[in-house]
Amino acid sequence: QGNFLRFPELLDFPVSGFGIDLTETTTLSSEINLQGKILSAGIVNAWSSIPENIEYLVHRVREAVKVCQPADVYVTTNSQLYQTISYQGAIQKLKDCAELARRLS
Repeated sequence: QGNFLRFPELLDFPVSGFGIDLTETTTLSSEINLQGKILSAGIVNAWSSIPENIEYLVHRVREAVKVCQPADVYVTTNSQLYQTISYQGAIQKLKDCAELARRLS
């Protein structure tokens, strides 16, 4: 969120969407208006092997959508899985992404 507030012209770039690390962003500013663009919500924490609280993640993504008003939202991890946790942990994180997407649809 910091770059969007410091450099608001980023929001005018001719791209289809933006990624925001929601694991590190506690609140979103209403100045981040993504109308017509995709929000790639990095909400599943790839840096931790602790199981995710899916209900909390659903709440956080819905909150981000309400504030940013994107055209669409994709849920993803906040970083590459292969560099951060074990293979089994990575599989669980992908399952968490899938479950989160199901609950949001």
